[in-house]
Amino acid sequence: MTAQSAPPLLIGGPSSAAWRQEAIARAHGLSFLTEWAREGPELISADSVSAIHEHVRAAQEAADGSDSGPLLRTWRRVNGSSFERALANLDTAEVDLLRLVSQPTLQGAFPSIQSHVNRFLAKDDPRRMAVDAGKQAEQMLIAAGAKRVQLIPARALPGTSIHEMGGARMGNNPADSVLNAHNQVHGVRNLFVTDGSAMASSGTVNPSLTYMALTVRAVDYAVAQLKAGQI
Repeated sequence: MTAQSAPPLLIGGPSSAAWRQEAIARAHGLSFLTEWAREGPELISADSVSAIHEHVRAAQEAADGSDSGPLLRTWRRVNGSSFERALANLDTAEVDLLRLVSQPTLQGAFPSIQSHVNRFLAKDDPRRMAVDAGKQAEQMLIAAGAKRVQLIPARALPGTSIHEMGGARMGNNPADSVLNAHNQVHGVRNLFVTDGSAMASSGTVNPSLTYMALTVRAVDYAVAQLKAGQI
């Protein structure tokens, strides 16, 4: 890559511009290996090659900062930072390419990508498992009749896309629960817990309205108990 064609390496994200240079280099290497494999004896389908190139393109855009803009900045709040998107797409492209090429080709012509995967993506690595889970989910949805299935790889940072639940679960028995059915702590009548810790099990996404409803219900009960002189 010449100096004239090199994309701008902007400082940003959780690390220095070094990760951007590494991501761009990995992307170029993957593009070359994918095209080389397609022209060889592997018989890789055009759709598979297109999917790998799409991941590589997304990684390059995230790394060189060309995926910026007001709408994309809003999209990133949900789908992770440039750092996360670049590495997640590169990981997915690498795993896809390794899945498609034969073992002799992998051993003879893909030593660099194999060493990277062996080092950073062991078979039990959560990132590789997540990619495989996504692929299997896609196959199941298509087999069930889904017509448009889109996988969006994202390497989420811990705590950025989860809903913490449990820890002070509801229940009828004080021996195995903290709260009663009104979010009132067993044995402490004037203490109520109405956040996600009250959940006995994990619900579906975006449970905030449920927490709000439980809070309104608990407050109504607490007011009634207060008027009755019970708390």
